[in-house]
Amino acid sequence: MPHTTLTLLNLILAFFAGGIIFNRLSGQKINYVSEYKKASILFLLSTIIFFLYYSPYLKQFFLTFSPIAFIFLFFFYLFIFLFYKFMKQHVKQNILQKYEAKKFYFASMSYRYIVTKSFNILTQQVGAISIIAMLKDLGFSNQLVMLLFALIFGLSHLYLFKRDFFFGAVTTTAAFLGGFIFPVIILNVQYGVVYTFMLHWLYYLTLAAYLNLTSVTSKSPENH
Repeated sequence: MPHTTLTLLNLILAFFAGGIIFNRLSGQKINYVSEYKKASILFLLSTIIFFLYYSPYLKQFFLTFSPIAFIFLFFFYLFIFLFYKFMKQHVKQNILQKYEAKKFYFASMSYRYIVTKSFNILTQQVGAISIIAMLKDLGFSNQLVMLLFALIFGLSHLYLFKRDFFFGAVTTTAAFLGGFIFPVIILNVQYGVVYTFMLHWLYYLTLAAYLNLTSVTSKSPENH
């Protein structure tokens, strides 16, 4: 089979395989807090399978890793922990419980969610890097890779509209915009894989901060 055809088929496979994985492991079907161990293991297994199958496309992005990349991650997770601690101290428990009940786990400020979401994002990142690498392998220009990945990444989040219109609209828009930014960082910046992982996490931290802080200042938290 010609190399180009194989890459194109692998690209299509990555899109649909990712869709199946995140449909099966969505927060609507598995609790990212109470079932965090189960969810994390399933995401980790998905990541390993993705990585092994797409390793020819992924190797170039991970061979240059050095200890400094893990130092970045250490301080980033320290920031996440402190952020969660701050929010838990300043947001009433009933508000946090409300978000968990609504399955907005990212806004519940549960430390368990940090574990689950980290593996969730890791799976997404490996899939995203694979797709970006394959688009580049097909000979597309950087600008076209950005456009195509933005469309793919944005479309892959449309299912969130079924869960909640606000969350679906904001997250799909963020995914579309991130789809333009991620290829630039991943293809051109050393440790771009790590930086985009952090950016992906920061989106959920920002949204969690917005929902919780607006709930605190609102006279009727249930409206949020």
